[in-house]
Amino acid sequence: MRQFTQDDNQFKDGIISFDKRKHVSLFKIHETSENERLYSYLILDFELPRDIVLKDFTIQKSIEVDITSTSGLIRKKAYVSPVKMPERINYINSHYFTLGLSSVCSFAFERPVLTTKNDNYNNFDIANDYQLKEIGLEFPRTIAGPGAKGFRVHIDIINLWENRLKEIVDLLDILTDSENSGYSFSYEDIMQSFRLIQLAHINKKEDFDLGYSFLIAGIEAISQKAIAQIDFSKKHELYNDWKKCSKNNDIVKSLFEEYLKIKDYVDSEIKHRDLTKRFIKFLTFYNKNTNWDEVFHDDLLTEGLLYRFKYPNEISVMPELSPNSLGEDEFSNIIKGTYKLRSDFFHAGKALPHNKTSNSSNNRYFETINNLKKREQLSKLMKKENRVESSYEEWSKTTDILITFELMSNMARNSITNYIKSEIQGIAK
Repeated sequence: MRQFTQDDNQFKDGIISFDKRKHVSLFKIHETSENERLYSYLILDFELPRDIVLKDFTIQKSIEVDITSTSGLIRKKAYVSPVKMPERINYINSHYFTLGLSSVCSFAFERPVLTTKNDNYNNFDIANDYQLKEIGLEFPRTIAGPGAKGFRVHIDIINLWENRLKEIVDLLDILTDSENSGYSFSYEDIMQSFRLIQLAHINKKEDFDLGYSFLIAGIEAISQKAIAQIDFSKKHELYNDWKKCSKNNDIVKSLFEEYLKIKDYVDSEIKHRDLTKRFIKFLTFYNKNTNWDEVFHDDLLTEGLLYRFKYPNEISVMPELSPNSLGEDEFSNIIKGTYKLRSDFFHAGKALPHNKTSNSSNNRYFETINNLKKREQLSKLMKKENRVESSYEEWSKTTDILITFELMSNMARNSITNYIKSEIQGIAK
């Protein structure tokens, strides 16, 4: 871990600080005890109405901070939650602990959660009003004017988030309490995945395509650990004979070299397809028992888990496409298309085709878009066949079904959590 920083962070420091097994070799500058512990800070995009008490640290209820504009009007607020850190956090750069914690909270809440970039305000007392405003400037939220949103979350959702956070922290405690090498993943693997998913939530508003791609990358990081890959090490039974012959015959040598080139290309293609298959299998297998009604949307956050039962007349009469209404092959094909979007974004610089960056109570899971290339092909076919009408089946094939950010976030949290639990339970047996 770095002793000195220049107002920048490297997440590996947060991983080490959050790990209770690690002896952190940083300058000890505070005399902490069970009753005297340091405060650091999380910055949320909602008001946390009560403390969340965990084994060795506490996330306290949010302090609402007004961010005044140059005109003197309050158009932004920040929600700063002090964190009473574990007794062992007594060193310089103590904010490394909340750097790690922020990714865990973001994963559990499926929300952007930030922390401070330094430990300037970490002390035995909670920061004063001026300091809290400085902290809040790291992540202000608009409450008036364009882009304004409400930040009061229903108590049912707060309860759900608290339970999820405690479950994740308990699982991490098991990983960091034990040196068991039987797991197919490490504590560091899980935390890095959490970080990618945290970056997805942080970047979603500024750059939806980047945020969505980070979300897929966070899932992929664990799916490669969970699902075994194809073994490419096996060689053709005549490989050694071909190699031997190639040493004495130029024609055989050129053929053998060409074979090696083709094999490398084919192996690479198979490996890429293998990654896709593992990604799909991971999401479908570890989401078998998922409650899709818990996929978040704004109305659910403000009205609670029973929103659709409380206001049935406000829900569209149009049938909603959901994972429950899809066959396994249909759902797998949609996931496959989604995985390719990330690849196209990072490797080919192609924008994601989504038109909506947020879901709604009527379209929680999927967004259907027109595929212009497919429609153009259908038009050419109709022109060639001298007809002006097409069947519904033909027309429906010119659309693509995209997974919403919120559904992908829900699947990420469920699949990774269920995978960790299954591995721990398997080792315990």
